[in-house]
Amino acid sequence: MSRPAIEVIDEEFSNAISELFDFYCDSEIQPKIMTRRESAELLHCEADACCTNKEMVTSSIGICGSGLRCSIGLLTHAQTISKLCQGSAQCPTDWAGELANQLAGRFKNRIAAYDVSCQMGLPVSVRGLQLGFTTGCDQQTIQAVRLDFGVVIVLLHVNVDPALSWEHHPDLVSADEGSLHFF
Repeated sequence: MSRPAIEVIDEEFSNAISELFDFYCDSEIQPKIMTRRESAELLHCEADACCTNKEMVTSSIGICGSGLRCSIGLLTHAQTISKLCQGSAQCPTDWAGELANQLAGRFKNRIAAYDVSCQMGLPVSVRGLQLGFTTGCDQQTIQAVRLDFGVVIVLLHVNVDPALSWEHHPDLVSADEGSLHFF
């Protein structure tokens, strides 16, 4: 049964976010994926406070293929990233790029089951003050992940034909995380 691609993208991206943060959070740190409305309100109400008082990190990565172009962005405080990686990151900017890369990879693997072939770009990361995302575009999904020690804002900007449909093919299996395949 075919489903609108935008519906599949929305669902699989949310699942990829949950999967990523569940992987990096132990039982003591339970991520709470906020609703889109809560996320947008948080971003709108706290944008000035979030972006001016503390050092921020952001990372963006692009994905394209099979009638789909999108970009994924992560935004959080440098201190939140350092705590999320449990102190193993030498540089929060690099770790933000790694998280963006892993999120894009998880999303790409999830939509592969719809026979969607994609290529990923390289993450671009920045560290500084007064960093943020803008909202209000119909093609954007913003979700926030609330952790005990901070919030990570996740943005997905999609460019896809609204009439595009995808069919689920459970027999199409992507590579397991961390697996290595030789050709």
